[in-house]
Parts: sequence; structure tokens; C-alpha cells
Amino acid sequence: MTDQQQEQQTPPSDSIQKALITANQLNQTLLQSDAEHNLHNLTNTSNILQQTCTQQQNQIVNLQRKIVELQSETLDKSELIEKEKKMTDMERKRAEGAMEMEKDANERMARLQLESDLLRQEIRYVFLKMVSFAMITIYRFDSNGN
Repeated sequence: MTDQQQEQQTPPSDSIQKALITANQLNQTLLQSDAEHNLHNLTNTSNILQQTCTQQQNQIVNLQRKIVELQSETLDKSELIEKEKKMTDMERKRAEGAMEMEKDANERMARLQLESDLLRQEIRYVFLKMVSFAMITIYRFDSNGN
């Protein structure tokens, strides 16, 4: 057997055994302290992440409310724009109707003016014919009777 094998087979002395127990206890205490420290760090990190998550969820809720509010405003404004477009179209049609009526009235006035000019010419012609006829009649009457 080798020296190492002999050492492993010989029972350790009491002081070595106490030292091993103490070392094991210290190692366990150190591991437990590290585990507690890691748990504390993980708990802090978890709390921070939960707070962040809660804040972001609140932001999401607020943004969703804002979206609904803006959609409502958009719908209201779209309805208002549509109403204004209809009113504008009605006003445009009304103006076009008034312009058409004015155009028709102007055309009627022009036709009436033309007709009145023609009637005046005709009346003048008839008047001149009547005067001419009257003068001829008077001339004949005077020439026959005188």
C-alpha cells in the first residue's frame, strides 16, 4: 500500500475531526449567508421589477384611455366635418340655384327688351303708316273738296 492509501485508511485524530466539523460548519454558514444575500438581492430585484411592471401597466391603462378619448374626438370631428361639408354643399347648390335664376332673369329681361324694341319699331312703323295714310286722306279730301 502507498502512503496515501494508508492515510485514508487510518482514522483521523480527534483534533482533525473537530477541525473538519468546524470547517464544514463554517462552509455551511458561509453558503447559508451567501444564499441569504442572494435571496435578499433577488427579492430587491423582484420588488423593483414588480414596481416597474405596475407603473408600466398604469401607463398602458392611461394610454388606452387616451386612445379611446382621441378616437372619440376624431369621430366627433369627423361628424362635424361631414356636417360642414353637407352645409357647404347645400350653400353651393343654393348659390348655383340663385345664379341660375339670375341668369334666367337676365335672359328674360334681354328677350323682353328685344321684344319691346321690336314692338316700338312696329308701333312707329304703324304710326308712320297711319300718319302717312291720314295725310294722304287729308290731301285727297282737300284736293277733292277744295
